[in-house]
Amino acid sequence: MRSAHGELNVLRHPPHDLIRAAGGIGVRTDPDGRMLLGCLYRESQGDWTFPKVAVRSGESFEKAASRAMWEKSGVRGEVICFVGATSYTHRKGHPKIVAYFLMATFENADHQFAENYPLEWLSVDRLRLRLTWELDLEILDQTAQRLEQQEVGPK
Repeated sequence: MRSAHGELNVLRHPPHDLIRAAGGIGVRTDPDGRMLLGCLYRESQGDWTFPKVAVRSGESFEKAASRAMWEKSGVRGEVICFVGATSYTHRKGHPKIVAYFLMATFENADHQFAENYPLEWLSVDRLRLRLTWELDLEILDQTAQRLEQQEVGPK
């Protein structure tokens, strides 16, 4: 399967219980021009992570990543590029893959969903100290590499 913003290979015959998910890594600049990335705290899980949701039937990974930003944080996001993917066993025992995308973000204060967590905007170094999961740290490293190697980020 090819993503419009990178390549994401998914097994031709995945396990029947495979959970496909997508996440958004919001990026913006502060008033001094420093690049900041968004993460959220999920009180129910007790963790700091990036917004992510399960991909719906017929939905692209990119669309799901944009929806994750909106539903989980109330922030609109536009895909800049594919960052990377993780795979692990979900807490309920199902295999799960998550494709992550760097997102230009647009605030929207009027948005409210049941799972609306405010994003915390941090530098890469500070975010490295905040994230709970090792796999998120790997995605953060891939994001930082992408930001350094290419001129991607908010316009």
